Amino acid sequence: MKHIVIVGGGFTGVTAAVDLAKARLNEVKITLVTPRSYFDYYPGLFHLLTGFSVRQLAIPYEYIFERTGIVHEKTEVTSVNLDKKYICTGKDTEIHFDYLVLAPGSVTNYFDMEEFKDRLHTVTTVDDVLELRRSIHEMLTISHFDQSKSSPGGEVIVIGGGPNGTESAAEVAILVKQVADAYQIDPTTVHTSLYVSGDRVTPMFDQKVSDILHKKLVSLGVDVVYNKRVTPDEMKNVLMPDVASKNRLVIWSTGMKLAPLASQLTGFQKDKRGKIMVDEYLRAKLDDGAVIDSVFVGGDLACTEYSGLAQTAHYDGHAIARNIYAHIRGEALQKNKPKNLGYIIAMGRDWSIFIKGTFHICGKLIWYMRRLVDLKSYLQILSLRKALAIFMSEHETWEEFDASARQHMEEKYQKKSS
Repeated sequence: MKHIVIVGGGFTGVTAAVDLAKARLNEVKITLVTPRSYFDYYPGLFHLLTGFSVRQLAIPYEYIFERTGIVHEKTEVTSVNLDKKYICTGKDTEIHFDYLVLAPGSVTNYFDMEEFKDRLHTVTTVDDVLELRRSIHEMLTISHFDQSKSSPGGEVIVIGGGPNGTESAAEVAILVKQVADAYQIDPTTVHTSLYVSGDRVTPMFDQKVSDILHKKLVSLGVDVVYNKRVTPDEMKNVLMPDVASKNRLVIWSTGMKLAPLASQLTGFQKDKRGKIMVDEYLRAKLDDGAVIDSVFVGGDLACTEYSGLAQTAHYDGHAIARNIYAHIRGEALQKNKPKNLGYIIAMGRDWSIFIKGTFHICGKLIWYMRRLVDLKSYLQILSLRKALAIFMSEHETWEEFDASARQHMEEKYQKKSS
């Protein structure tokens, strides 16, 4: 029996696993290895702050792989032995493979701020966003639950002016306003700031796009601070609120880096960022330039033209599955053709902007287009019935979130007082 082992439970890994399961190859076992229990739908995580359903953004692997025969090994991968064709896991076990797919994804890059990471919020997983949402609610309403805290209000600072930081700042501003309005907090005591190291947001896009996004952020109440590069010394001050700003949360959104496993993978030809070089079929290259027929690389780890985008990771998963299927059947492999379908930045529930090169268009219609893109993404890993069930799951209302947050606060401060 052939054993296909897939390392990573993101877009590439899940798409490849599902496609291979659909192929119904005889005498083939598919194992996906990831320490997580659910698939994080990363493009929509920011919107969890303002009411998107958790069900739309955290999809259990058990639900995705139901009746497919795919085995989910919930563990880390610590190393890969190419000669003997096995991976080592965090459970001190070896999993042998005939075909290996490497797509471990990325993690938050703290650059020179590692010492502060336990005090910084991020928006990279559903758990991160839920914790951030509770923290914002607590910061702004703490005086209602703890009598020693007499001053409501506060500041949320988002650091990073790329697409992720821009979307985060917009959603945070909307949430902050919701909480302030509900608890009748003086709006002059509540602030959302976006720190941008350069002179405009999203510098990878056209200047006009940056101008549009700046205007939208300001309309939502975000104070955009340009040419603000935070050093470690300045971060200490940012994380130590002064008298005038008693409450402060900081969200780190300056970029991602390859998952730790990437640095442990030896024998591969890599670029200066640590990405593995691949051929036109997404097969891995060794140090000497030779190609390994049985090892494929996709997603952020692959050195391809549009590596790092969710849509690229999806396409990589499809391409890898097609080529493993073809190799098993002795058929010709198909070349991978990277595509750039454009980029969508969404702010709130009724506005998005679509960008492709110098072309851009924004408005409510683009927000609906973004939602159709979400549905298309679900359909690539789920049946029509399941995809529609996820897509149409009810959003959480403000009242539901507030009730949950209040209960959390009441329990927390009852324990403190007892």
